[in-house]
Amino acid sequence: MQSILIRKGLVFAISIILIISAFSITVSAIPSIEDHSPDTAGTGDNFIVNATISDDDGIDSAWVEYWFDLGSKTNVSMTNTGGDYWEYDNISIPLGSDDDLYYNISARNSTGVWSHLNNQQVVVTDDGLPTITNVHATPDAVSQGVYVNITCDVDDNIDVDTVKINISGPAGFTPVNTTMNGSYYYNTSYTISGTYDYFIWANDTNGNSNTSSVYDFVIQQDTIPPASISNLQNVTGDTWINWTWTNPLDLDFNYTIVYLSGTWMTNTSNPFYYATGLDPDVSYEIGTHTVDYVGNINTTWVNQTSKTLFLLVHNIDTGLNYSTIQAAIDATETNGGHTILVDPGTYTENVDVYKSLTIRSVSGNSSDTIVQAEDSNDYVF
Repeated sequence: MQSILIRKGLVFAISIILIISAFSITVSAIPSIEDHSPDTAGTGDNFIVNATISDDDGIDSAWVEYWFDLGSKTNVSMTNTGGDYWEYDNISIPLGSDDDLYYNISARNSTGVWSHLNNQQVVVTDDGLPTITNVHATPDAVSQGVYVNITCDVDDNIDVDTVKINISGPAGFTPVNTTMNGSYYYNTSYTISGTYDYFIWANDTNGNSNTSSVYDFVIQQDTIPPASISNLQNVTGDTWINWTWTNPLDLDFNYTIVYLSGTWMTNTSNPFYYATGLDPDVSYEIGTHTVDYVGNINTTWVNQTSKTLFLLVHNIDTGLNYSTIQAAIDATETNGGHTILVDPGTYTENVDVYKSLTIRSVSGNSSDTIVQAEDSNDYVF
């Protein structure tokens, strides 16, 4: 019985061996991927992913999936360029961003087995230079002392950091190397005649810098004074005169010299002079000369004589004098019970007496002190 069981066991084992030997089991290796792509790129570059992909069973297809930092992913097929070489040649590095590029390479052999090479990183650096355009000096030829405004446009694919102007000039001029203002301008005047050379330098936030061409402007020798002031007018009070005028249009006009009755008072670029502390009923003459930035003086006098007002209305209680009856009444110093004396003359005004006052003529003669209505539709008093 035991021998029979042994024989049966041998027969079963032999059967299993025969069954297994009837099948061929093949184990296929995964595709080999060797990346040859550069690990750096510049902004605005066209990046090419290229790799050697091989397998004993042959490669059916290869793919590359790429993205920039946290951006969305794009999956595209690679092209077999011959033998085991595969590439994808159309990844555009954005010009306006230095986010790094990441990609995965996947390959499938002819038996359907996949292989993956993940998280390849390409460090993107900004290598774009700032662009400097529309460089102008306005005006580019002008007299001494006149302002020259130098302007330009500066752009960068990422961001502009600093823009500077460098100016050199004739003997005696101190060279300028300074940051340009706001939207890139530098506006100043020059007193030394001759030719001035200048250029613009700019850098971006990643340290890339660029320099413009060299340009020039000319400061001409100036021996001609500016024109005189015009349209001289005045408004007069009892102790003051306010003169106004129009300044000359010369670009190199600097200031007006003001004299009052032959005495120098001030140099001003304003189109007015307000004289105060004057005596009533006195004539005063203003005299003017104009001067440019270089110091050329227009020796032609522009004069005008004006007389301060004579105050005809008097508050005998305060000792203060006024040009009109209403002004005397309205004065804060005038109180009820005061007496207002009015010199002979004709007064054109509508008088509103709202304080308890005595108002009478100095002469006591009503025929030589007359008040007539300024507004005929209103009462005189």
